[in-house]
Amino acid sequence: MPLLREVLPECRRARIKGELQDPCAALDCPVCLPREARRVAGALGMAMPDLMLTITSLPLQWPLIRDRMNKVIETLRRSGSAYVWAYSVERNGDGRAAHAHAFVRGPRLSASTLQDAAGRAQVGRVHQETMYTRGQALGYALKEIGRSPDLPVGEALAQQAGYLELNGQRLVHASHGYWLGPGGDRSNLRRVKVPGARVPFPKARRRVA
Repeated sequence: MPLLREVLPECRRARIKGELQDPCAALDCPVCLPREARRVAGALGMAMPDLMLTITSLPLQWPLIRDRMNKVIETLRRSGSAYVWAYSVERNGDGRAAHAHAFVRGPRLSASTLQDAAGRAQVGRVHQETMYTRGQALGYALKEIGRSPDLPVGEALAQQAGYLELNGQRLVHASHGYWLGPGGDRSNLRRVKVPGARVPFPKARRRVA
């Protein structure tokens, strides 16, 4: 079966500006969505997060996901330290539940805070890992979108749509102050300019029904 990148190599909504094409950059464009995922993955790393939190046993409906993630975030704020964060959600391999990866700038959390966050949010667990490779593009966070061009067309479009549905039609969700520019100054996601280095997304794999 033909792959998405073979059938749709370029944005069909692109506007011509002189000798250059200006892609639409819309999240409902199957060509521009993976490109935007690369930019956002670079911006996630450029924000220099200290921790990655994995939040397990999330439901598959965005309003419920949002409410439970908000509970997790409230618990972090109550811990007394200043945190800024960004997160994305993806389905588990068996398709029965979801999990989130949250990138946090701030000190490590105590075991009691993690346990309290899981209990208050009614999730499986909240696990933390220290980010030792700070500043690198975080392709892992957006792998479902980033690797979709290498899937058969129908599977790729379904994967893109499923990801956006789980995430409330956004690539990521972030707190005020998370995004940083190349010089470390506060920015917003639209203004962040990411160097054009290739983002390493994990190889595509077929989803288990």
